[in-house]
Amino acid sequence: MTRLLVVADDTELLKRCTDTLAPLTPKWTVITAQGAATGLQHLGSENYDMVWTAADMAQGAGEGLLSTTREQHPDVLRIVLAGQINDKPPAAFFETAHQWLPKTFTVRAAVEAVARAKGLKAFIDDPALRRVINSAGQLPVATNTWARLMAHLQKPNSALSELADVLHEAPAVAAKVLQFVNSAYFGLPSKVSSLNLAVSLLGVEQLKSLVLSIELSQGIGEAPRPMRAFINTLQRRAVGLARVARQLTRGTVSADDAFTAALLADVGSMLLASRLPTQYLEVLRMSDDGRQSLSSAEFEAFAGVTHAQVGAYLLGLWGLPLSIVEAVSQHHVTPADRQVNVPAAVAIADSIVSEVSAPEAQRGRHRAETDNMTGKTVFLPQVEPARDVARQWYEAQAAA
Repeated sequence: MTRLLVVADDTELLKRCTDTLAPLTPKWTVITAQGAATGLQHLGSENYDMVWTAADMAQGAGEGLLSTTREQHPDVLRIVLAGQINDKPPAAFFETAHQWLPKTFTVRAAVEAVARAKGLKAFIDDPALRRVINSAGQLPVATNTWARLMAHLQKPNSALSELADVLHEAPAVAAKVLQFVNSAYFGLPSKVSSLNLAVSLLGVEQLKSLVLSIELSQGIGEAPRPMRAFINTLQRRAVGLARVARQLTRGTVSADDAFTAALLADVGSMLLASRLPTQYLEVLRMSDDGRQSLSSAEFEAFAGVTHAQVGAYLLGLWGLPLSIVEAVSQHHVTPADRQVNVPAAVAIADSIVSEVSAPEAQRGRHRAETDNMTGKTVFLPQVEPARDVARQWYEAQAAA
């Protein structure tokens, strides 16, 4: 049984939702509420799996409703009902909504949103940790993305590919851009993993609105002080990881997916470090002193899950392509076959980046691990070129 609460000012929209979802009865129970105050009363008195709110409610009431839902009922899936895709995007909801639906949604889109959210629970068994992830509206964001975007726009004949290049170095912003483009609000026939395609679909004005909203709502400076340096390091490492994964898959149909999955591979660590800083500080202590790997320390501290599962759960909840979700969840798993696949490419890229950035005395061990991983895969011919890409990235970071 799925319980849905739909909140809007417009009685015609409420009726349309009830009529559209009628074929799902009795598996779905649909309750409607006119106005945010009535919606909050329902949330306070009954349990719901989802809350849908209209983007155009008076005086920002919809945003307030979802914000309250996130704080008081983090397990509830939060969806915004918005207008047509050529309208101004509901930027106020970028932090509070999990997904978007057009007001003219289909039954299929509604069912898929619920099925995906329920299926993701297999990644995270612990309800308390799931609530922490569900309540996340943003990831910590470096606050120079907007400035770099505007600098590109001020150039004569600036190309959309240059705007995409800005996102290629901003994993937290890239994740939110892909969340928005892959929502049913856009009504695309297939999921999008390419940031170049995402930028072309959004257009300049929507991209500017989205990036500015993200930066204003969540900067790295708002993360707890001990975690800021770590999160900054993760964001820089994500850029190197993505470049190496792209080199490994160069010339294949998997190149875009591999780049994006690698860019987002460590978003779970960003989330845990910013949302659970005390626990994560201990994780870092345990891994820094050599007692165990970062993933092993996370597994011990967070109820048997690591940043890989946390990141996959969050990106899946946000509606990103399953190929990306799968690769993020498996990016520390040794490839088991010779197929060209995104999880294997990201896992090997992660190993190569760890190899080139390790202290000199440890690089031999890391290189042996990389060679062991790649020996049984089709990526072997690309390993040395990928190492060159990783070294170039690492040297640039060291010189910065």
